[in-house]
Amino acid sequence: MLLVDEDGDECVVAEAKLCGDDGYVITDDDLLACQSETSGEG
Repeated sequence: MLLVDEDGDECVVAEAKLCGDDGYVITDDDLLACQSETSGEG
């Protein structure tokens, strides 16, 4: 799942499984992991 914030910064939550699910909750841990993986880029 590609996430884009209001500044245009992008990151990918690779382990998001959306098929067949009723919904998906993006947790603080997902966002922090994304931020730490992409810090220093852009």
